[in-house]
Amino acid sequence: MTTLQNSPTSIRAVRPPSRLLPALALTGYLAVAATALVRPWLPALSPEHDYATRYGYATPAWVSLAAAAAGLLTLVVRRRRPTGRAPMLAGAAALVLLLWASAGVVLDLFRGFFWFTGIPAGEFGLVDWRGAVGRVAAAAALVPTALIMLRTAAPRSTDRAPARWPALVAAGLALVYPGVKFFWFLGGTFARPVPYPEGFPVAESVILVGGVALSLLLMRGLQSRLLHAGLIATGWLVSLVTLNQGMLPIFGMINYGLGGPMPAAVAAFSGSGWMTAVLYGSWAALGVFLVIATRNSRRRTCR
Repeated sequence: MTTLQNSPTSIRAVRPPSRLLPALALTGYLAVAATALVRPWLPALSPEHDYATRYGYATPAWVSLAAAAAGLLTLVVRRRRPTGRAPMLAGAAALVLLLWASAGVVLDLFRGFFWFTGIPAGEFGLVDWRGAVGRVAAAAALVPTALIMLRTAAPRSTDRAPARWPALVAAGLALVYPGVKFFWFLGGTFARPVPYPEGFPVAESVILVGGVALSLLLMRGLQSRLLHAGLIATGWLVSLVTLNQGMLPIFGMINYGLGGPMPAAVAAFSGSGWMTAVLYGSWAALGVFLVIATRNSRRRTCR
């Protein structure tokens, strides 16, 4: 008992992991593998409406199978050795492959909303069900896998409060994409795609306000436990969304190297392809720093 009291690590940090997360992860891996195997028999969109192929995130089926295998390996290794290098490496591979297999799920859900509600949206009401079911399954498996990996990480001393600066970095990164869109809307021509038919950046305004507000709230925290729990859940969700969107060109270029088409997000900028890296890279970086900020905010409430 004395050893626990004198240890710099809190009891909460070394508690045994819940069995719920591995069960959810296992269910997710089986769903990812199943959707990859049945993909050839699912209905496909016509070539002119196949947005997943056009945007370069029609991921090969073997990526989903590899993600499921890496996830299963993570559970097996972690059961035998809860901490250490082996479970961390297996888990990192599973996270990358699941993120790759789920790339584009945000756009699938966006289109699925219009399909379900029947709101007239033209082509945006069409859903690539053949690929969408696999991307949704991979995204669903990604969540418990990420939470398991957060618990697998070596416990840290609670003598010092978690840093708040990652939240400030996230707030700054949340300004990049909306700022560029406002610059182009106001007449700026530097690195602007031609043609550029977009009007006032309404969605980008919401992203700007929401991203900055979320980051600052994660840094400050909320007094109510219930509200703070909702804030943490929002942080994890937005982290997944921004990472998923930000990594689209990278996974699209990998798919292109494997024989797929050039991603439309890259081709749209023609000679200013570096701007694609800046814009989407800001999303990916925002996701990374939101993960850190969300975890730090959660650790502060557990002290």
